[in-house]
Amino acid sequence: MARELVLGVDAGHTVTKAVLFHATGRPVARGSGTLPLNTPHPHWVERDMDDVCRTAHQAIAACLAAVGLTGHGDGLYAVDDRGLPVRAAIVAMDTRADPVLGEWRATPCCESWPDGGTATRAKA
Repeated sequence: MARELVLGVDAGHTVTKAVLFHATGRPVARGSGTLPLNTPHPHWVERDMDDVCRTAHQAIAACLAAVGLTGHGDGLYAVDDRGLPVRAAIVAMDTRADPVLGEWRATPCCESWPDGGTATRAKA
C-alpha cells in the first residue's frame, strides 16, 4: 500500500510546528504550539523538555499521520538511558559560556583556528 501522507514536525525557538503533506508536496493540514523559553539567570536561555513534548503533541494532534521528525539542533538536549530529559535544554541563544570562550580566544592556540579565533554569533 502506497503511503500518501507525511507529517513534518519542527521544534523551533518559540513555536513547535507540524505540517501534514500529501505525497505530491501539497500541505493538507497544519498545527502548532507556543514553545516558551526560560531565562532562569542572566545569559541563560533554556527550554523545558516537557514543553517540547507538550507542544509537539499539540501540533501533531491537529494533523495526525506518519511522522518524519526534525528539530532545532543547536543546543544541549540531555536525556537519560530511557530517553527522558534530565534537565532543561540549553539552547543556542544561551550565553553563559561567553566568559570561557573569551579566555580561549585570548590564547595563542586560537590563531591556528580556521577563523583565527574571531568567530562571533548573534546575541539574543
